[in-house]
Amino acid sequence: MPPRRAVDTPSPPLPSSSEEDKNDISLPPQLLQRLLQEFFEEKKTRISRPALNATGEYTKTFIREAIWRATAIRKEREQDPGSVRNMSAFLEVEDLEKLSPQLLLDF
Repeated sequence: MPPRRAVDTPSPPLPSSSEEDKNDISLPPQLLQRLLQEFFEEKKTRISRPALNATGEYTKTFIREAIWRATAIRKEREQDPGSVRNMSAFLEVEDLEKLSPQLLLDF
C-alpha cells in the first residue's frame, strides 16, 4: 500500500524506462541468499533460483520505497520555516528510523 498523502499533495513523477534502467541496481544473489539463510530456522533449508529472484525484486522495491519516503520527509522538514535546516545531500540513519514503522506495516 502506498504511503498516505494529503489530497492536495501531487504525486512524484514516475521515472521513464531509460532512467529506471540506468538507476537499476541489482542485489548480489549471494548477499540475498546469506541474508535469508540467517533467518531460516533450519540451516539446511535451501531456496530456489526463482524464489531468490522474486525476493530480490521485493527487496529492491522495499529499498526504493524507503529512500523515496525518507527523501520526501526530509524535503517537507526543510520547507518548514520553524525547522533547523540540514543541507546535507545524504540521508541519515534517523531519516530511515522515523519512517520504518509505517514502511514495515505497508509492506
